[in-house]
Amino acid sequence: MRAESAGSAAVALRYPGWLVVAQLEGGGTVGLSVHAGDPTWTVVLHTESTAFAADPQPPTVEKADGQLTVSFSRPGALVLGAVPRVGNDE
Repeated sequence: MRAESAGSAAVALRYPGWLVVAQLEGGGTVGLSVHAGDPTWTVVLHTESTAFAADPQPPTVEKADGQLTVSFSRPGALVLGAVPRVGNDE
């Protein structure tokens, strides 16, 4: 497992097949580098699910130009799971 700072109030944990991003204070945007050949990431769980939040504000996840961007409107966490690439679609 590898932990990395993702700004002044966020942390990212990378483990083979998993990526956890946590915004520890306030809202914010976390940018993480991704590389060609990396898996596609899919949201598995986040703390803004109706199971955990009465007024959910789910984080958004976007991938563009070698960057995975996760935006939080308030403190929270997101678990992404790897979906292996099939073929060469990049």
